[in-house]
Amino acid sequence: MKVILVHGKYFNSWEALGLGYIGAYLKHNMKDIEIGFYQGYFDDDRTIVKGCLDADIVAFSCTTPTFPYAAAIARAVKQDNPGVRTVVGGYHPSAAPGDSLVKGIDQVVIGEGEAAMLDIVMGNKEKTVYGRPMEFEELPWPDRELIRNERN
Repeated sequence: MKVILVHGKYFNSWEALGLGYIGAYLKHNMKDIEIGFYQGYFDDDRTIVKGCLDADIVAFSCTTPTFPYAAAIARAVKQDNPGVRTVVGGYHPSAAPGDSLVKGIDQVVIGEGEAAMLDIVMGNKEKTVYGRPMEFEELPWPDRELIRNERN
């Protein structure tokens, strides 16, 4: 199983800590998983789409300003990899889930993403997946190597 996590393009960058937690949680709970990460601020669109060619799931974390970007990249990814499942989560999809199920987006996560993404990776194909708040002790530390904000 290959999962790609994408932090949307915005006019500035900040650490994608939420995706770091999701990546760490998936690795902690699954033995055979490969996780990749792209940061829209650092990686151009072609690099992201190319990196998703062999992905099983591509998940985007987005706010309202970054949602149109996530939807556009999801459509481009699906054009080249029609079998991929695309997922959006974050503030915008949690606040406006109905508006988030647009062409190119298969699933929306509402709320916390760690357990919800594990559920999706394990086979949940419902259009809307609800996350749950987790106890601090349930979460591994975020995978900061995965979400590095610099490129060589």
